[in-house]
Amino acid sequence: MNISSFNLANTGGAFFGGWIIDNGPGLHAVPWIAALVTAAGLFVTLLIWSLDKREAVFTAQQSRKI
Repeated sequence: MNISSFNLANTGGAFFGGWIIDNGPGLHAVPWIAALVTAAGLFVTLLIWSLDKREAVFTAQQSRKI
């Protein structure tokens, strides 16, 4: 991870937050949508972590067979 990832997330958050206020349900919905985006990010992080851990175990098992 580098700083450009955080800059991209900051830009995306500002853009989508403004879009929700202007075109979507309004200002009262921004915290709820932010919570949904955060939950989705946490889900993706845990999924990738789980798959990475599973791959590491599989690789370790394969190296023992050789």
